[in-house]
Amino acid sequence: MLTSWVASRVVPEITLLVHPALDVTGDATVRLDARLGRTSSLTVPRVSAKTLFTDIAFTLSTPDGPISAGQGGRSFADFYTADLSGGAAVPGFISYISAVFGTSNADSPWTYTVGHREPRFISGYQRAFAEQEFAAIHTSYSGGDADGMLALWEAASSSLPDRSDTTPG
Repeated sequence: MLTSWVASRVVPEITLLVHPALDVTGDATVRLDARLGRTSSLTVPRVSAKTLFTDIAFTLSTPDGPISAGQGGRSFADFYTADLSGGAAVPGFISYISAVFGTSNADSPWTYTVGHREPRFISGYQRAFAEQEFAAIHTSYSGGDADGMLALWEAASSSLPDRSDTTPG
C-alpha cells in the first residue's frame, strides 16, 4: 500500500493519493501526481441543507491489524482523491465517503447522514440522494432531575471494581 497527501500552498486544497495494493518486488518508480485527483460529492434533496461534515477514508485489513487513513472537513470542494491502482478491487480494502447535512446552526432540527463504501479507493464519486431513500426518525431527549442523575452517577461509579473517582456533589 502507498498513500500520500499533497497540499497546495497557494489555495486551500489537498489531494489524497492511494495505491491499495502496490507490490514492490524490486526497483520501482511510482509517480505521485496530484493532478490525477478528482473531487467527489454527496447531495441531499433538501435545498436548504448545509454540509456540516464530510469524510473520505479507507481501511486495509492486514494480519497485523487494520491500516486506516482519510480526510474529514466541512466540504468536498477542496478535497481531491486519486486511486493510483487503476480502480481494481483489492481484497481486504474498503473505502468510504460520508457526509452530514443540517441547518447552519448547532441545534439543527433535522439532519441527513449519508455514505457509501467500495472495495477500491473512492475518487470522483458523485451521488444525489432522493427523498424516498431516507427514513424519518423522530427523537426527543431529556436530562432528568438532579437527584436522578446523581443516582445514575453513583450506580455507574460503584459498579466498577477498583473505581477511585468520587460522585460530584
